[in-house]
Amino acid sequence: MSFKPERFLGSKIDVKGQHYELIPFGAGRRMCVGLPLGHRMMHFALGSLLHEFDWELPNGVSPKSINMDESMGATARKRDSLKVCGQVMLMLAPGPLEPPSILEPEGSK
Repeated sequence: MSFKPERFLGSKIDVKGQHYELIPFGAGRRMCVGLPLGHRMMHFALGSLLHEFDWELPNGVSPKSINMDESMGATARKRDSLKVCGQVMLMLAPGPLEPPSILEPEGSK
């Protein structure tokens, strides 16, 4: 038994419960109620990481030298962990940010 991801390339099957060949979150009335929130949160978290950091490989590592071997179990995981370096791209203003107060007029402090 081997993992062959190319068999899914032309497929219209997704994890949202419409196709009974793959239903990891259930289907129909018995579908996981947290699926839409989980998808949104996962996309938000990944988008935030990609937007706020400049990602690069550690010194001396080229993309072609990365070991892509997998270890099989309940899921297919990378045998060796991927190591990347993230550098913050967006800089915020220094100091704590205070929300504007609606109780005090401007300049009264």
